[in-house]
Amino acid sequence: MEFYVQCPKCGEKFKLPTISDKKTTSDNYYESLSNFSERLINILRNLYLETSRELPSTEFSFKQFLDEIQNCNERVIETQIDKYLRNEMHRHGYGLNYLRKMIINFQIDFPKILENEKKAYGTIPELRKPKNKESKK
Repeated sequence: MEFYVQCPKCGEKFKLPTISDKKTTSDNYYESLSNFSERLINILRNLYLETSRELPSTEFSFKQFLDEIQNCNERVIETQIDKYLRNEMHRHGYGLNYLRKMIINFQIDFPKILENEKKAYGTIPELRKPKNKESKK
């Protein structure tokens, strides 16, 4: 059933949106989560549960948050969410925008951080094949 409303100022008629025209929030979240692995989806669910208790208006900002971190490396997302929850930053008033910036900044700095870690700690030595005593004879 379609409903039309007439504008009182200009007289133009326009159609009112119906419930079937709108996507539900679960559909929107499913589209946002479809690019992530199962492990990361579970971490993001845990993040949503933790932040929804502490932060106001999390639902809309969480959808926006998912859209913004879509192109980031999953390892970076996991480490930063873990750091955010471990330090309980959501209880100190740091919202999802802060976490988003943490993820994006770490994504930018990630190659340099790996390079510095290799310089500081070194790399794993290559595997060597054991020498046979028979080959020396």
